[in-house]
Amino acid sequence: MAREKHSTRHEILHMLKRKGSLSVDELSQALGITPMGIRQHLAILERDDLVTPSQVRRGIGRPSHLYSLTETAQDHFPKHYEEFAISLIKDLVEMAGPEKLEELLARRVDREVKVLKERWQGLNFNQRVEELGKLLDEHGSMGDVQRLEDGSYAIREFNCSIHKIAQAHPVVCEYEKRMVERALGCIVHTEECLAHGGQRCTYIVRPAV
Repeated sequence: MAREKHSTRHEILHMLKRKGSLSVDELSQALGITPMGIRQHLAILERDDLVTPSQVRRGIGRPSHLYSLTETAQDHFPKHYEEFAISLIKDLVEMAGPEKLEELLARRVDREVKVLKERWQGLNFNQRVEELGKLLDEHGSMGDVQRLEDGSYAIREFNCSIHKIAQAHPVVCEYEKRMVERALGCIVHTEECLAHGGQRCTYIVRPAV
């Protein structure tokens, strides 16, 4: 039953993706399910922030509700960002050499460091490390921070949002490390890396002497 319900909601999402917006009656006719059944599925999808209703007047009478996908729902459809990025990076390296890739990565580090320093202005080192842990978590890295007995910190990321890119181009990881060093004003040692076979990305962070 759970599988059937999941499949029906999956079909609803795909129909809305193709059609843009549909009413309960239109979904009912297309899927061969009663309007009450469609409303139950839509209620769950709306609760999960996957669909949103809007009122539309169609001729005389009460306005009807049309359902469409939310921005959150877009993540439920296949994406090929990593493959696209890897292809572009490969072409860049072949056309302009690996130094051009490093130049672009350095520009990104400069930009990110500037943003982080402005965001963390007035914070001490310990506070900046804690903020970095929160930022990693917000960006989907499932990051956490642990203070060690010697006063240093272990920053761990259990998910790498650019995993395939880092595997194809390990230099990306080096520039991520440089960004942390410059933003925190510290020394960073990489203990393990997801892209290189580790169970997680683990950085040991110590204040610069």
